[in-house]
Amino acid sequence: MKTLDLRTVAAMAEGTLILGKGCPESAPVTEIIRDSREASRGRVFVAIKGERLDGHQFVSRVFEDGALGAIVSKSAEELFPEGVPAGKALIQTDDTVKALGLLARAYKRSMEAAAPCGIRSVGVTGSVGKTSCKDMVAAALSGGLNTIKTIGNLNNHIGVPLTLLSIERDTQAAVIEMGMNHFGEIDYSASLAEPEMGVITNIGTAHIENLGSREGIRKAKLEMVPHLKKGPLFVNGDDDMLWAVKDELPVMVKTFGFEDRNDAVIRVSEITADARVHVVIEYEGEVYDTNLNTMGRHMALNAAPAIMIGREVGLSKEAILRGLDTLKPTGHRMEVVKAGSFVVIDDTYNANPASMKAAIDALMAVPAKGRRVAILGDMFELGDYAKEGHAEIGAYAAKAGVDVLVACGEESAEMIRAAKALCVDADAEQGERGALETHYFESREVLDKNVLSILQEDDIILLKASHGMRFTDTLNVIRGTRA
Repeated sequence: MKTLDLRTVAAMAEGTLILGKGCPESAPVTEIIRDSREASRGRVFVAIKGERLDGHQFVSRVFEDGALGAIVSKSAEELFPEGVPAGKALIQTDDTVKALGLLARAYKRSMEAAAPCGIRSVGVTGSVGKTSCKDMVAAALSGGLNTIKTIGNLNNHIGVPLTLLSIERDTQAAVIEMGMNHFGEIDYSASLAEPEMGVITNIGTAHIENLGSREGIRKAKLEMVPHLKKGPLFVNGDDDMLWAVKDELPVMVKTFGFEDRNDAVIRVSEITADARVHVVIEYEGEVYDTNLNTMGRHMALNAAPAIMIGREVGLSKEAILRGLDTLKPTGHRMEVVKAGSFVVIDDTYNANPASMKAAIDALMAVPAKGRRVAILGDMFELGDYAKEGHAEIGAYAAKAGVDVLVACGEESAEMIRAAKALCVDADAEQGERGALETHYFESREVLDKNVLSILQEDDIILLKASHGMRFTDTLNVIRGTRA
């Protein structure tokens, strides 16, 4: 973040500045924080009221730890009956979350206006793969532009503003991930980010519990469109829901995918011996041939829009490929982890039916000396689709040919039931490999106590479940870092 003064921060947040004795309006603000543990000199803390904690209870502490100020919605008298501490400042607002958004939008606008060539900004959303896509787009752009991106998956009404506030004086491009659980959330995030271009990776079933149908999910994702400053909107043309509306949107739409009808066509996507992804993508008469530092055939669906956006901002083919070569995926997303004789595909961050299938495909594509073991857990927020969705994954894993299916969680019992039903005639279904081996554990804690007894030397293991299942703990057991 470029250093601002208190007066400017208050104006951008549309708040009232209240100064303690000896604190000037011109005092420099170096960073906006929401975590009280990050308090230090020059920082301003945003006091956000959450489900469990109210940030206002930490205002005194952040001042003691050196913070310059705090954005608050409680009165100065309530927070400090004896007056705002000397050398400190409060920025009084009606709603601190709204104030953070207003501040971030105004800040981005000011940085764009000050940049000699503006800031090329990209909004990324989708049911599956948006974080990986964000990483890929940022990598491609970094081949020729100084690029910032959403850290981790800070993609909500708090994370998006914090990403915008990370723009620096020398930033030339920004890639902003936008997530959602309900209608209106993408609309809000996009209204703050005001991206030049956008990407929609796909329309799946994640959050269908809240949005009712895939049509509802598509409607929510398309809330980005009115806020695009220019376009194009890049969409997965292999996705039936996106292809169906591509000609109906009030912005130029460019498509990518494996099918020949797309603007960017993926010709090759295969796993290499060192667990990378070799992709060949054709776009606007050029052939892009590279190995990506990630795995999963579906990762080509993230590389394609990255290449397209790189070309849109004027980067050369060489610059784009140079950028993609620096790709460092966000943690716990198709990461390959070596643990003794095991190879673990760590995709533990989150899960839904589409990403589960893609991860199973990736597991089956890796050259293997030992067995292929899928350790899968509950997928949350599927609503009425939960039973069907989990059964679908069990059957998919069995058909794909995994050697061992381990399911964990209340809903995941359906995976085992469906897999066993499909493989009643094990010899017919599994051929020379023998019967599909299955294990079920109701909780992750019980899984962790038994997982090592299931595994064998040289197994290739897929770990995947919704974030709330905490499969990172299971990963640590396999790695030997937790008993």
